[in-house]
Amino acid sequence: MAGGGIPSELLFGNPWIGLGSVLACLGLWLVLRNVFSSSQSIPYPPGPRALPLIGNAHEMPTKHPWIKYTEWAKTYGDVVGVKILGKRLVIFNSYQAAKEVLDKKSSIFSSRPRLPLVDMNSDWSLSLLLLPYGSDFQTSRKFMNSAVNPNAVREAQPAIQEQARVMLYRLWKEGPQFHQHNLLMQGSVILKLAYGHEVLGHDDEWIQVSERGGESMEDLGTVGGHPVDLFPILGKLPLWVWGSKFPKTMQSVKDSGINMHVKTYETVKDRHAKGLAAPSMATRLIDENMQKDGSVANEQAIAWSAGSIYSAGSDTTTSTLDFFLIAMLLYPEAQKKAQVELDKVLQHERLPTFEEMESLPYITAIVKETLRWRPVSPAGFPHLSTQDITYNGMFIPAGTMAIWNSWYILHDPKEYSYPEQFYPEHFVVPAEKQPLDPEDVIFGFGRRVCPGRHLARSSLWIAVASLLTLFDISCPLDEEGKPTKPDTDYIDGLVSHPKPCKAVFKPRSDGYLKALMQERESKGV
Repeated sequence: MAGGGIPSELLFGNPWIGLGSVLACLGLWLVLRNVFSSSQSIPYPPGPRALPLIGNAHEMPTKHPWIKYTEWAKTYGDVVGVKILGKRLVIFNSYQAAKEVLDKKSSIFSSRPRLPLVDMNSDWSLSLLLLPYGSDFQTSRKFMNSAVNPNAVREAQPAIQEQARVMLYRLWKEGPQFHQHNLLMQGSVILKLAYGHEVLGHDDEWIQVSERGGESMEDLGTVGGHPVDLFPILGKLPLWVWGSKFPKTMQSVKDSGINMHVKTYETVKDRHAKGLAAPSMATRLIDENMQKDGSVANEQAIAWSAGSIYSAGSDTTTSTLDFFLIAMLLYPEAQKKAQVELDKVLQHERLPTFEEMESLPYITAIVKETLRWRPVSPAGFPHLSTQDITYNGMFIPAGTMAIWNSWYILHDPKEYSYPEQFYPEHFVVPAEKQPLDPEDVIFGFGRRVCPGRHLARSSLWIAVASLLTLFDISCPLDEEGKPTKPDTDYIDGLVSHPKPCKAVFKPRSDGYLKALMQERESKGV
C-alpha cells in the first residue's frame, strides 16, 4: 500500500449486494443525523445538492474521481463539501486551502478514517499509512524517519545508484520489459535499506511476497467504501454474505500483511541474533530497543514501520517512473534536450552520479514535471478531523474526511503555462518565477507528509539521469511502420498506475555503453 493516496472510489464504492433490508434499518439513524447536523449556523462548504438520506452518494464517481472533483471545483470553488450516507467529505481544490487547513491546522487534521473491514479481518491498520494519529503513529513515524531522513538517504545514495546501473544492464541484456526492471530496482533499494536484504533477480522470494501483497490489496477493490466501512455493525455478518470469493480475498489480505511485515521482521531478527544479518533499519532498531532480558521493545512498531517503507514507497516510485517512460515516448523533444545537457557534462565518457545533480537542472525539471503531469495519487489521501473548525466562514465538523485534489492543483492553468502537456520548462525558469513545486503537493501535508519523499526523489533522479544517458527511448513500430503510442490514462487503485506500454531502448553512445560495462566488470558481473 502506498503513501501517495486512496482514490475516492475506494472510499465510496458501491458494493451493496443483497442487503437492502439491513441497510434500510439504518435509514432512521441517517435521517436523525442529517437533521441534527443541519442545525449548525455557520454553513458547511458549498457543494452539489445533497438528497435526503443518501446525500451525494449517487454522484460519487466509480472511477477517476478527480475528474468529478475538478468539475465541482469549477462550480463551487476551492473548498467543496459533500455528504455520503451521513458521512462528510471536504475536497480542497487549491494549494492555499490545503495548506491553510491540512498544514497549519495539522494538530486537528492528522488522523485517518477507520477502515473497519480491514481492521476486523487483518492487521493492515498497523501500517503507518493507516494508523490514526497518536502515540503508535508517532513511534512508527519516528522509526521510519530514522531510515529515510535526508542524511540517511544521502548515505544510501551509492546503493541507490548501484541499483540504477543494474536496471540499465538488465534493460540492455534482458530486453525492454521496463516495468519489471523498474519494479525490481525500487524493491531492491528499499529491501536493502529496510532489511539488509540483497535482491538477486526477478524470482527473489521477498520481491514476490511484496508483489502478492500489492495484488491482494488490489483484489480487495473498494477499500474504505465497503458497506462494513460505512456501517461497522455489518462486520458481524459472515464474509460469504459479500460473495463466495470474498472470504478468500480477505484471507489473502490478512496473509499479505503478515508476510510483508511480521515474517520479514522475524527473519531478520533471527539472522541478527545469529550474527548473519546485514546492517539495516530493522537491525538498528532491534539493537536500540533491546531489553536487559533479551526481548525487544516496540516490536510491532519496528515490524510495521520497516514493512511500510516497502509498501508505501516502492509502488509509488515505480508508477512515477513508468509515467516518465510514457512522457519520453510522447515528448521526444524533452528527451533530446535532456541528452544535450547530459552530454555536455558527461562527455560520453561516464555515467551520471548524484554529484552531478546541480549541473543537470533539466533532469531535475523532468522529474518534477513527471510528478506534476501524472501524479500517482491524483485524488489525494484522506485525513480525518478530530475537532470542529471554521475556515473562511465555512464550518468543518469533527469527523470530516478531508482530501486535496492533486490533479486540479497541479493542472491549474493559472499556475502552469501548459498544464496538459509534459513541459519540463515549467521548472527551468529562475527560482522567483517558478510555479508551485509539485513535491509540495504530491507528498502530502502536515504531520502526514510522506516520510519517504527524500528516498523517492533520489531514486527517481538517478534513474531518469541514467536512462537518458545510456538510451534513446522510442515507440515501437506497428505492422505499417507507424509508432505505437502509449495510453496516458490511469488504472485506478490504491496507487494509480499507467496502462502497460512497450518501448524500444537503443544504446546511443559507445562511450556510455563502455562505461556501463566497465562498472559491471568492476562489480564482478
